[in-house]
Amino acid sequence: MEKLKYNENLLKELRKQLKNAREKGSKKTLGLDSQSLKYCLDLIENLKDENDSLWDLLDELQKSDIGNYQPQFQKVINKKLIELRLLTALKIAEA
Repeated sequence: MEKLKYNENLLKELRKQLKNAREKGSKKTLGLDSQSLKYCLDLIENLKDENDSLWDLLDELQKSDIGNYQPQFQKVINKKLIELRLLTALKIAEA
């Protein structure tokens, strides 16, 4: 099965035809029940919004992955190790 791509222009055109049919008092648009077509269009838009939100969430999760901060953590650890070595050397020198 071929993957369909979201076509906002097509949805806008269908909404326009639906609006025109309602203005003319017709209950059919492109041979389809207008209420069913409206439901499908609304559902498509809601699913598109949900999909976009999930992709944004995934991007944020990837950006916040702790592995992305490994170089910064390593610098802090190295600095603390140096401080510990200095403190140990001072304690030995005092004794």
